[in-house]
Amino acid sequence: MNKKNTTITIGIPAFNEEQNIGKLIKALLAQDYANVKLENILIVSDGSTDKTVEELKKIKNEKISVIDRKKRKGAMNTQNEILSLANSDILIMLDADVLPYGRNFVRELIKPILDDRKVGLVGAAIDSIPGRGFFERVISDSHDFKKSVYEKFNQGDNVYMCHGRARAFKKGFYKNLTWAEEGPEDAFSYLYCKKRGFKFKFAPKAIVQFRSPARFDDHAKQSMRFEQGKRNIEKYFNKKVVEIEYKIPFKYIAADLARFLLKSPLKAISFLFIKLYILYLSERKQVDLSTWDIATSSKKLSWK
Repeated sequence: MNKKNTTITIGIPAFNEEQNIGKLIKALLAQDYANVKLENILIVSDGSTDKTVEELKKIKNEKISVIDRKKRKGAMNTQNEILSLANSDILIMLDADVLPYGRNFVRELIKPILDDRKVGLVGAAIDSIPGRGFFERVISDSHDFKKSVYEKFNQGDNVYMCHGRARAFKKGFYKNLTWAEEGPEDAFSYLYCKKRGFKFKFAPKAIVQFRSPARFDDHAKQSMRFEQGKRNIEKYFNKKVVEIEYKIPFKYIAADLARFLLKSPLKAISFLFIKLYILYLSERKQVDLSTWDIATSSKKLSWK
């Protein structure tokens, strides 16, 4: 790929994201795009009932395209629409409730694709902003613990590092990708990338910040979707392959869990109880991965 002529589209599915969407778009416009061309920031509002579209209209820039869909069709259909509309060399897909850390986020995220023609998919690093209440701090610290484990597991080349918050797709890969409606779209991306013979890379310097849920019900929504996704993905890929990809050897967990317990014993024990209870709930309740109730307490990233 000719690095100097590389074109980029940024796709963002949005459902009731008024609290962060404006900050995200402004941060993306302020990125350093030296030697690459940002063609489009494409936002598809999936039946939003808040001021998501109004916030976007406040930002005057010719590179911004907004599709204001009045009826909600769900995350998979929304992302598939973005796939069909994009035509750039690289497509960056972002959740609407994140913020890029620093002005070089985009450059760091696309770098593995520019450096290796076999790379089809890149996952970003994550940073959970410090929480305010005890529950939010527990979940935020648990993200730090899990992040450390995932980054070590197979040197970051694993299904856990391909999360929906931020990914970059090579055109030769994303133009042949269609997300299944029953998801999960993040794991589906990773497994399909491998199946197609492309490489996945983790970009540790491409960091997106996000907020952890401040309430149990919001955390349960997110966690139960993840657990349901692990079951659903077996409909589309070999069961043994899926089991191997999701199974983390305990040696990768033990040291970080011990550090978590020593540093914050109350938070670590609380997290373990919450985790067990979520697993109990997920065995008893099916979650619709096409449309779902959003976690409202994680949408506002700034305390201002």
